[in-house]
Amino acid sequence: QAALRSDDWHIVEHGCMITAGLVFWYPVVRPWPAAEQWSRWALVPYLLIADGVNSLLAAFMVFSGRLLYPSYAGLPRLEGISAINDQIIAGAIMWVPGSILFLVTAIAIVIRALGPHTLTQPGATQFEGVLVTCRADMIWIKWR
Repeated sequence: QAALRSDDWHIVEHGCMITAGLVFWYPVVRPWPAAEQWSRWALVPYLLIADGVNSLLAAFMVFSGRLLYPSYAGLPRLEGISAINDQIIAGAIMWVPGSILFLVTAIAIVIRALGPHTLTQPGATQFEGVLVTCRADMIWIKWR
C-alpha cells in the first residue's frame, strides 16, 4: 500500500520486480558470453516449481472471494467491472499465460537437451575448440 502513497516507493517496487525477473530468467536465457553454471536438466524442475508457485498465487487471487488490495475498491473501473472481478481476471491472466510461458520454456529445454549435440546445421564449421553455428537469423557461439 505504501507504493500507492509515495512515488518513490512505487519506483522502488518496479525496480524490485524488474530485478527479480532478470535474476530469475538469467540462468534460463544465459545471454552470451555467460558461462553455463547450471545443467540444462536442472532448469526443468526450476521452471516447473516456478510454475507451481505462480499457479498457487494466481489461484488464490481467483478463488479467494475477497479483495486482496482494498484500496482498489475505490478506483474507477472500465466498463463498470467490479474490483473483485478485476482481481479474478488478473489472476486468470497471471495463471494461464504464466503457466504457458513456464511450460513451453521447459519443453523447449527438454527438446533441445534430447536433441543431437553435433553440428547439424548447414554452414556450421569447427575450429580450435570453438563451435560456431551460423544461421541467417542468429549466430551461436558455444565453447567446448
